[in-house]
Amino acid sequence: MGSSISFSEHKMDAGDLLLLDAIIREGSITGAAKKLGEPKATISRRLQRLEKAAGAPLFDRTSRGLRQTPLAEGLSGPAAAIREALAGAQSLADATRCGDGGRLKIASPFLFGRLVLAPVVGKFTAGHEKLNVTLKFGNERVNPLRDEFDLAIQVGEPEASYLVCTKLASANLKLYAAPEVAKLIGQVSDLEKHPFIKTSNEATDELNLRLTDVRCSWDLRLRVLCTVNDPEAACYIASRGTAIAALPEFLANCFVARGELMPILPNVDAGNVLIFAVAPPGRLSIPLVRMFLAALKKEIADMRFAKAVA
Repeated sequence: MGSSISFSEHKMDAGDLLLLDAIIREGSITGAAKKLGEPKATISRRLQRLEKAAGAPLFDRTSRGLRQTPLAEGLSGPAAAIREALAGAQSLADATRCGDGGRLKIASPFLFGRLVLAPVVGKFTAGHEKLNVTLKFGNERVNPLRDEFDLAIQVGEPEASYLVCTKLASANLKLYAAPEVAKLIGQVSDLEKHPFIKTSNEATDELNLRLTDVRCSWDLRLRVLCTVNDPEAACYIASRGTAIAALPEFLANCFVARGELMPILPNVDAGNVLIFAVAPPGRLSIPLVRMFLAALKKEIADMRFAKAVA
């Protein structure tokens, strides 16, 4: 009858490699136990476990103490690398807790990112020079938990209920067109004679638009000439063509100042958009993230680009 030999599978544990590093650095099991704050018997058991996983002894026991085997010498480099990596991670965590350093990753739509977020980051990093900040601009909606961001700026109500949402501002929308087009519109009914620019990620042939003033409201169904997912691009399209756009005032103001756009029916609102900062659960408990969000809210209030939310 034949016989078979069964080998059990053992994997090294990173914590046990840290133990190996401590024994090498302290020169004894007793010294490692004191360094790590564990009983000597526990250190001995863990060393035996590591030797079993390694498949060979790591130390020769001599009258003068422990002497490293070639295997231990080979493992000393990786063990030291784990210790150094852990120390670096702890240092980063400590710096982040006190607000002096760390990493910050933020996603934002292009428009908000350029006009608001970038200046805030510039000021914030001037006072926190150990920071490493990553900004990603794009008009597709980002899920900060799935996409690994500390904060994501979103225009419109956030869809994921598990995210932590902070209202930043409410931006009013007004109607704008090139001056030669705007001069043709004296009342709401005149709008139906002109095509519109839709600012959205979803293209449609028609746009349902609700207009209001202090006295009444109107519901219009208007023909869409162009759909674009960037409000700034909508400004340029409207300023060079014949279509009308509903735009946030803070964005259109510079085009108006240059004479490229003109407000239409200035007392009429075309709605508003809410701007949020959304974060993964628990992320606002990190002082660095909380500090940056506070700086962002203050900048929005100071620059008055939109109605800030307290």
